[in-house]
Amino acid sequence: MMEVPVIDWRFGDKYYITEFVRPDTYEVVASADRLRAPSAEQRVLNVARWIRDEFYYPLDWRGQPSADGQLLKSRKGIGSYHFKRCVPYMWLFPGECITMKFGICIDTSAVATSALIRLGIDSVVALGAIYDRRGKLLGYHAWTEFTLDGTRYVLETTIHEKGVNNIMLAEDAYSGKYGIRYDKYAEFNHLKYIEHKPLAPLISFYGRRRRELKRAELIKQRYIWDTYREISPLIAKVIKR
Repeated sequence: MMEVPVIDWRFGDKYYITEFVRPDTYEVVASADRLRAPSAEQRVLNVARWIRDEFYYPLDWRGQPSADGQLLKSRKGIGSYHFKRCVPYMWLFPGECITMKFGICIDTSAVATSALIRLGIDSVVALGAIYDRRGKLLGYHAWTEFTLDGTRYVLETTIHEKGVNNIMLAEDAYSGKYGIRYDKYAEFNHLKYIEHKPLAPLISFYGRRRRELKRAELIKQRYIWDTYREISPLIAKVIKR
């Protein structure tokens, strides 16, 4: 049986990676109830539009994409105290992301995956890399992959611009048909973890210095956003109701 990775990108607190998909927590259940619809196609579209229209990607003070995380923690000791700490990269749980209405790729993909599962749609969080139209590595990324009527799709959860479509056929995403290529290293939800390629490059990358992470995040996200604006008309009717 494949060993489930342990994630410590929450200020050193350790969790199994599968713990970040939570279809049964209150915030996910309440949100999914609002997104219900008679058809599976409409439930998927409701989740995609919810993520697009009601969440935003965190930006730094200059308006650039940022993966920084801050947390106020309590500690018990001789005297109780609390402290605030900022790190260059962290993961949120779905309930936190829903409450705050913002998150980086891993956060919103975990939310979308949790909501889709709650609505009866087979779904996973995918971890991997993103390449541009010339085959250049832009950085590491997370997205939601779901299956509908036997066909796999990619939901890009970092698109937060109304009117821009954010669902692509998985075969088009992984082949780079539209000038952006997704390369899946691993996939997981609350029940399973499947590794297709070693996660070592991704884990090593997010251990870099803050300046390197911010620069890479800026390049990757701007390319994703610009590409999806450009191809939005081409993927408008990927899912037919």
